[in-house]
Amino acid sequence: MDPMVPGTPVVSNEPKKSPDTTDRKKATHLRCERQRREAINNGYQELKELLPASLTSLGCKTTNAAILFRAADYLTQLKEDLDSSEETISQLHAQVCITMSIMSILLSFTQIETARIVSFFVSHKQ
Repeated sequence: MDPMVPGTPVVSNEPKKSPDTTDRKKATHLRCERQRREAINNGYQELKELLPASLTSLGCKTTNAAILFRAADYLTQLKEDLDSSEETISQLHAQVCITMSIMSILLSFTQIETARIVSFFVSHKQ
């Protein structure tokens, strides 16, 4: 029989798998799929627990999509807060540098003035 003719049975050279092997593969696949779903759900639960209470729904079930959207919003807010804090730190650092420069100048003037006063008293002590 020609396998290219419609209606002709196709004979496979592969050995038939036993029902026991097929059942084991199916059970393994189902177990792996269940573990994958559990891992995803655990990840969503952990993410939800990391969100501040103000971003979680009260009284009703929060969907996974809502958890993702709220997490994205929260991360955006945290990034903005971090950027703002870094800017504040930069400004404060600049102010500290200016203050240190002023203190250094005043210290120099004080040392010069102290030396002048000491010199004055030493010269007039006679």
